[in-house]
Amino acid sequence: MKRISLLISLMLLNSVLLLAQSHLRDSKTKEPIPYARILNHQGMLIAVSDIEGRIPKLKLTKDSVSIEHIAYISKKLSVQELNEDVFLEEKSIPLNECLVTAKKVDYLRLRTYYRSLQLNDSITKYACEGIMDFYIKLSNHKVKRVLRAESIYQNKELIAKDKQRTNMVSDRYTAQPYLEKHTLLELCQEKKKYDYADSTGLIYKKDIPMAVVSRDSLAKVCRIDYDNLAEYGGEKSITLFGYTTRLVKVLGTENFLIKQSSTPSYKDLINSSKYRMIYYKHKKDKHWQRCEITDELYVLERELLSKEEMKEALKKTFNPAESNAKIKELGLELLKTKLNEYQVNSL
Repeated sequence: MKRISLLISLMLLNSVLLLAQSHLRDSKTKEPIPYARILNHQGMLIAVSDIEGRIPKLKLTKDSVSIEHIAYISKKLSVQELNEDVFLEEKSIPLNECLVTAKKVDYLRLRTYYRSLQLNDSITKYACEGIMDFYIKLSNHKVKRVLRAESIYQNKELIAKDKQRTNMVSDRYTAQPYLEKHTLLELCQEKKKYDYADSTGLIYKKDIPMAVVSRDSLAKVCRIDYDNLAEYGGEKSITLFGYTTRLVKVLGTENFLIKQSSTPSYKDLINSSKYRMIYYKHKKDKHWQRCEITDELYVLERELLSKEEMKEALKKTFNPAESNAKIKELGLELLKTKLNEYQVNSL
């Protein structure tokens, strides 16, 4: 009897629940939502919905969790609510289409806001946000990047600890954004490494499903959710200078404008988000260090330009005061806590 009482007491003390598997779904279409992040009450990633929107079986304490996805409004709920299907409301996405004119156009300018945040064992180590212009040449899709303004943060205390090693390998993974020449759907159309099954909405690489395509014809939005590590069985690793790095998650989402009889290209981008999880340690270390990197990109303006107009646009710059004000007015704060070592660089 004492043993039974002790067992019950321990179970109550730990407050651990074994959750049944459920699904994450769109509140309107009831379609599954793949690759959404599930965070515990401390903001740490504990799970990711799979390509079919399934939420993994979890062992959690009796506490709240949050579910995040760039295309949906974040939701906070109790652990018990994960026993049933969870429904998220889709974000309303402003569609800033180009004004079509009779003038000769050679480039499409996308003015974007970006932010990149890196946490090492849940502590902010690097962060940056800024304004980037992309000039896409319409004839061949070549992209020119022009950085307009950037704010940078570095955790000097954590960096100082790294410098104590003789052979230090930089673990900075935050970066400025770039656009590929082709989207996944365009590569499928050209039969370059990828195949698209229109009936299921799945994109395959080496016969392995690695992305899912969702279309909302009413909102005129096409969404691609992808897992870049699917073909590797979920992990890639490398060892250099005594450091072993394990890349265990690369999940992303891209939203595009839908245009008639046209495969979405980066000219049609609305926003994108990528999440990476990396573990690394030196051969003399006892424990692995976890890095989590979130990169987000939002298109603010679209403008068709002639070659001459593009040259004039390149001459325009922001001064430091304008840069700081422009970033703030976007209403997209990089961090919830105040960063004391912020520095704004105007380019």
